[in-house]
Amino acid sequence: MSELFKLFNRAKIQTEKYDETPLSDLEIARIKKRLHSKLKTQTSKKKKLTILSGVGIAMLAATIAISSPNALAKLPIIGSFIEQYMNHPAVNDEMYTTYKNIIGQTKENKYGTLTLNEVMLDQGELFITTTYHSNKPVPNSEYLQFNKHLPDTDYLPLIPEIKIDGKEVESGGGGAGNDKIDDQTFVIYSQISIPNIELSKPHDIQFSFKNDKLSDPWEFNFTATGEAIAAKTTETMINQSFSLPNGQKVVVEKITQSPVSLILYYHMFPAPDKTMDYDVQFRLYDQNNNELGQSAFKTMLENSTLRFQKENMEPITNITLVPHSINVKSGVPHKDVVKVFHEYTITTQLNK
Repeated sequence: MSELFKLFNRAKIQTEKYDETPLSDLEIARIKKRLHSKLKTQTSKKKKLTILSGVGIAMLAATIAISSPNALAKLPIIGSFIEQYMNHPAVNDEMYTTYKNIIGQTKENKYGTLTLNEVMLDQGELFITTTYHSNKPVPNSEYLQFNKHLPDTDYLPLIPEIKIDGKEVESGGGGAGNDKIDDQTFVIYSQISIPNIELSKPHDIQFSFKNDKLSDPWEFNFTATGEAIAAKTTETMINQSFSLPNGQKVVVEKITQSPVSLILYYHMFPAPDKTMDYDVQFRLYDQNNNELGQSAFKTMLENSTLRFQKENMEPITNITLVPHSINVKSGVPHKDVVKVFHEYTITTQLNK
């Protein structure tokens, strides 16, 4: 550890070619958190820790020279928000930089500041990370409850209201979460479903964290594109079908693959008696027999989809689909709820 400290103290950085930009409260908080996580394992040994020199602290916690938003995304302490939310342990910040839109806007009201860090568009999904810094310590960091200290609102919505190119988005779903940095600072992760959005063109996006009781909401306007992801997205047609014992029919249409996700498109049709007692979904396995994690679904519809997150950004070359049915009728014994149809397994090579 002492060698690490010596390295910081000896470090010489050429800053003349960069525009100096002060760190925000968020960035300082994240630096403190990362340093603390590196040092806290030593405290149990009751050894006196060497302190970073004044020059090293000033360089780390006062200013960092950056010349562009992409430089910010490459900083290992600051730029891993979307990657963390999507749980991609094998992906580093530099891999994601090409696909993220770094925004860096900050809005402030009497409760605190909200900073829009970055966004990413990928196959009908909008991923957003923001940072909320409260003007006073928040005692409870549980999900959603850290917002209850706001006196004129029940909560700070984690999924914002969205307008794209001037039109309100009727989201088909989404998700949210938060990560505590300190007693006043939280990173908020939001995922909003935006069906049929064209990734290859820039979009004017407006979103706000507000509700009827919040008189001064946080609102943001920015432009984002998924052009880089669209350029790496491929489509593989499958066009295979099978029927369940009750007569329900399933037609597997295609798979699309981007650097970060796969989407399976398929169609579900009712039985001849017009009933649909079974939901049909699929487990997906790559060429190494690793199962992909499902992150979103829209099923029991004529146009059904399943979204899967990739463990890394390497292209998947072969995919195996194993269908299973879920009995949605009430009163069905637990052992009969899920049935796997190995006989309808589909294996195909994905287009590059």
